[in-house]
Amino acid sequence: MARYQAYVVGSDGDFMHCRVFACDTDEHAVEWAKQLMDWRAVELRSGARVVKRLSPPTWPVAAPGDAA
Repeated sequence: MARYQAYVVGSDGDFMHCRVFACDTDEHAVEWAKQLMDWRAVELRSGARVVKRLSPPTWPVAAPGDAA
């Protein structure tokens, strides 16, 4: 079982906080880290290795002239 760190990234690019956890695979760790996104990016690491940077979902932007 590997140890992971999920860093929540603020709008200024700085890490806001970190959660440490263990998972069997990178894929399981990514799924676990997705729960922390809350409209912010999350950088998932295992030690010094960056596993993945998860981008938050974006709000759809209405084109000019679209009904609100």
